[in-house]
Amino acid sequence: MRIGLVKNYAVSVCRLTFIKLRSFLPAALLSIPLTLTLFWITGFSDYFFEINFDDFKWPPFVDVQKQVSLELLGCSTEIPPINLWTQFQFLHRPTCKNNRLTRKRSILVIVKSAPERIKFIYSIKFAHNYCNGGTVPFVLLLDDDYLLLPWNLAAEVEKHVAHERLYMGWRYDTSPFRLRWRKFKVSISEYPFNAYPPYITAGAVLISGQTINEFYIAIQHTAIFIFDDIYAGILSYLLAIQPQHNPNFSPFPHVDSTDWWKTLIAAHGYSSILLNSTYNELLKIRKEEFLKN
Repeated sequence: MRIGLVKNYAVSVCRLTFIKLRSFLPAALLSIPLTLTLFWITGFSDYFFEINFDDFKWPPFVDVQKQVSLELLGCSTEIPPINLWTQFQFLHRPTCKNNRLTRKRSILVIVKSAPERIKFIYSIKFAHNYCNGGTVPFVLLLDDDYLLLPWNLAAEVEKHVAHERLYMGWRYDTSPFRLRWRKFKVSISEYPFNAYPPYITAGAVLISGQTINEFYIAIQHTAIFIFDDIYAGILSYLLAIQPQHNPNFSPFPHVDSTDWWKTLIAAHGYSSILLNSTYNELLKIRKEEFLKN
């Protein structure tokens, strides 16, 4: 008797559950295409199709490091370049009068204000044969809203040599933004991988002459990417050049602290007015320090 009651109860529960599910089924089926459409509109669906970064490769899918080595050795590359430097003509070239670099550790500071991609590529071209004098020993690529402390930059450069494969600044290890309302969003067709190669934020990048030479050749054999700092990261990854993190190249305004100006090399977020006032403050501080000593 008890077994029969339990059986009838179980059957009743199953029937009620089925009736409830059946009532919700049309709405559930309708929600599937709506959800998929929403994922596509927002770009969220791209996350489902990402390729693991372990399988990273980049058009035109050649051994870029080998092509660079061949050209540096004076040999012909195995394949023709896909990017010709004749495509990138300067609209305005800075004067070379009284601007030649003579010291082994001379630093060329290029202040960039052009659109993305263009400013990095043109900077590499300009530094590669600066004033027809060959590649400069060191280059600092700097955005026009950065504060620069030249004495700390000079101190950093003294630690390096021009033939070192130097690519230094504030390093990022990030993944692509897929959602369409993000400022730096990238579609799966533009970049299919789930992570970017390590890269130095474009606002302040210290590069040696050796790296300039390698980047100059590598650009000719590497498809251009929409963001110049990530493109530089792609080049360095293909060339096996390690991006070096230096906290003194800050992508944020400096924090007022004791003696911050003794180590900071560059910092982001400065209008022309703020730059002027900060430099006046620094001159005052350095004058006081000089008088103390």
